[in-house]
Amino acid sequence: MNPTEIIKNLRSRRAALLGYLADLIAARTENPPGDEHRAAKVVESFCRRLNIPSEIREQAPGRSNIIARLGHGRPRFAVVCHLDTVPAGDGWLTDPFVATAQGDLIYGRGTNDNKGQMAAAMAAIEFLKEHEADLAGEILLIGAADEERGSALGAQFLLQADDLRQLDGAIIPDAGHRLENLDVAEKGLLFLKITCHGRQAHGSTPDLGTSAIYAVAELALWLRRWKMPGGSNPLFNPPTATKNVGLISGGVAPNVVPGRCELQLDMRFLPGTDAHELLAAISVTIGRLERKFPGACFEVEIMQEDVPTAVAPDAPLILALADAIETVRGQRPRNFGMSGATVAKQFLAAGVPAVGLSPGDDGVAHIANEYISADALVDFAAVLTICLTTLTGRNK
Repeated sequence: MNPTEIIKNLRSRRAALLGYLADLIAARTENPPGDEHRAAKVVESFCRRLNIPSEIREQAPGRSNIIARLGHGRPRFAVVCHLDTVPAGDGWLTDPFVATAQGDLIYGRGTNDNKGQMAAAMAAIEFLKEHEADLAGEILLIGAADEERGSALGAQFLLQADDLRQLDGAIIPDAGHRLENLDVAEKGLLFLKITCHGRQAHGSTPDLGTSAIYAVAELALWLRRWKMPGGSNPLFNPPTATKNVGLISGGVAPNVVPGRCELQLDMRFLPGTDAHELLAAISVTIGRLERKFPGACFEVEIMQEDVPTAVAPDAPLILALADAIETVRGQRPRNFGMSGATVAKQFLAAGVPAVGLSPGDDGVAHIANEYISADALVDFAAVLTICLTTLTGRNK
């Protein structure tokens, strides 16, 4: 399968690709409530027409994940898109659930995040099905549920199964933009709820109480000054670990010494750093504050924790994707790291190398009048096809 012929062939499938996108956009899967079964039926019908084996897996009724398979044996690579979208919201100039073309741009909820990528992957899978005899391994196309609300019913649920934990790699079309970047690393995440219990008293006699607000205020000031461990990593922007005090709440009235105050903290930390290092530093400071404010007692609750992840820069998946993008677009992508997270993190945490990329413009996901370039989707379909051919073809 010559790359030039693959590009030409995928460009000839433009109308079919846009038809798949239109069907997916029309299948309303706003999360909440999800209803991913609607989009899963579109993919299931596509697979049935092409005689591609597929299965639906659900953690909850209607919250469908679909897995389609080509070829067999090893190596095994997956393209993992998600079927849910954020709610449409207000401010649309077109119907958000009708794929509307204006020149090269297609408007609709999910065009950029993530149904456009799913439609491109379907076009790639259609081509690869016609050349299935040339595959020496297995290719999976996964439409996952619940990505927009944490993936508990999607990637996390799917990765409980051994067959997905044994993948040789996963392509996550949900990071970067314009095929200029490859998401090869993601910061760890630690959300904390820190509650201080003080001693309530009358506001006229504050010396008889212990102000939980004052104790938490000193913690917040320390957090602002704190230099987090981990050094710097040029893959990320910003290149260092970060912290953000996003909420402080406490007290009941101005004439009452506050007996309780809560602080919520968002920390993003680099690969090579352990969450326990962060918790230990905070614990030392809390101990100091409890001694400074007699009667104060702090509680720390972990609201969410994700490990930092990274893929080796010479991993076959990264090199195959970079080569494919250079072949199709004429420019090699740069590797980068995300301060946020995609479902790549769940796959990496399960031991599966996972790399993110996206054909869409930056800053378009979740907005009103979300859009994507039809030409970019066709190029992306060609990139997927060339990459998967390189990784699983008999002549690789």
